[in-house]
Amino acid sequence: VVNKRFKTHRSPKSFNNNLGLPLTILSAPDDCRYLIAELGSNHPGEIACLAQIAQPDLALITNVMPAHLEGFGNIDNILKEKCSIADALKTNGKLIYNGDFELITQFFADNFTDKKFNILTFGTSQKCDIQVIEPHTFSKGSNFKIGNSDNIVINVPVPGMGSIYNAAAAYAVCSQIGFSVEDFAAAMVDFPGADMRMQIEQLKELMLINDCYNANPGSMKNALDCARTMAVEYKKNITFICGSMGELGDQSEYYHQLLGQQIAQANVNKLLI
Repeated sequence: VVNKRFKTHRSPKSFNNNLGLPLTILSAPDDCRYLIAELGSNHPGEIACLAQIAQPDLALITNVMPAHLEGFGNIDNILKEKCSIADALKTNGKLIYNGDFELITQFFADNFTDKKFNILTFGTSQKCDIQVIEPHTFSKGSNFKIGNSDNIVINVPVPGMGSIYNAAAAYAVCSQIGFSVEDFAAAMVDFPGADMRMQIEQLKELMLINDCYNANPGSMKNALDCARTMAVEYKKNITFICGSMGELGDQSEYYHQLLGQQIAQANVNKLLI
């Protein structure tokens, strides 16, 4: 989206570790206006190190979900890991995060009382600086509005509430570099989506949701929610082809049992594992 207005360089696929991040930075062209990098982690300390390499002007935390628990142990350690990106923000830098996650809000209230950066939140809650209103998701995409934006509808060519949150996060970033809501809505129209993440494919009489990029409790729930919405819209049955979720450590059994409950609640007709 940023590249629609400014010369922008970004991480190719998931170049988000101690090898991929430097490669992303060093491959940026000299006339690049903005560099968008991803920082990843599967054990404590990685993001703090990567953030010192990136030295961001603006940092974004999309969410805090149970993933890579084998390395982190619990959700609190994931929270601390993600929030450590703020330590490397430049003075008067901007930290953007999902304000619907009370864990994040409370963490920064408790641990960054003398912060050198500014905070901007997005989400569906009224307390968020950028509020998502009237979110809708359907088979071929989703849409929403931003509070106090003259009822401009932002269409996202990817289904699911997760896609709405991602688009809201992207708007929060773009709002800090000169995009109006109108600019952002126009740039989102032909957004191609990410490979193997909520890709809709028509196979003769079958409609396939290809969401095979990675499996964790958050992505599984989002895929099931989309499948259920589409099944109701098209009056079709759901066949859920389900791989296992890795790196969940000693909580693996719990989250797979929870997934089983979510599969039942989504009225899945056939389950293939």
